[in-house]
Amino acid sequence: MAVATGRVPLYRLFVFADRTDAALMAVGALAAVANGMAQPLMTFIFGDVIDAFGSAVSSNDVLHRVVKVPQNNEFHFFLLH
Repeated sequence: MAVATGRVPLYRLFVFADRTDAALMAVGALAAVANGMAQPLMTFIFGDVIDAFGSAVSSNDVLHRVVKVPQNNEFHFFLLH
């Protein structure tokens, strides 16, 4: 026997949610925002690393330029940590 299902209005969707449920939903929403911000920020940092590889004059200069990327982009790394 099939059970009839109906639509639930949005204002009644969280009627039985308690404070724990609300806290877990808030933590999940913040984690989703952080996850969504990670890829664009890493794209900027990766682009700077690739630029450091490309702008190196000699092979001895590559490591020095790549190590300087976090120092030059403290704003990017501040957002990630």
